[in-house]
Amino acid sequence: MAAQDHQKRYCNFRDASALSISRRFTECAAHAGITTSTWRDYVADHRAPAPSPGYDPHTGRKTWDPTAVRTWHAQRPGQGARTDLTYHPDPH
Repeated sequence: MAAQDHQKRYCNFRDASALSISRRFTECAAHAGITTSTWRDYVADHRAPAPSPGYDPHTGRKTWDPTAVRTWHAQRPGQGARTDLTYHPDPH
């Protein structure tokens, strides 16, 4: 896909006028800056927003609410964050 096509295809994800339009997993992954396989893994592990009820009438695939994806993405800790470490103060 050419860079221009990629920009056209995904630029409306951030467009406020398109808030009510559901997005496919490829668009969600592109918005989050991750691969489509990572997005699918996140959804399967319940680490990403659940898909919207129903399916895209044109493709028959699951879609996601753009607002939910934006909120999820804004709350992600970022690359390199050690989310597996937790601080446990010494009880003594």
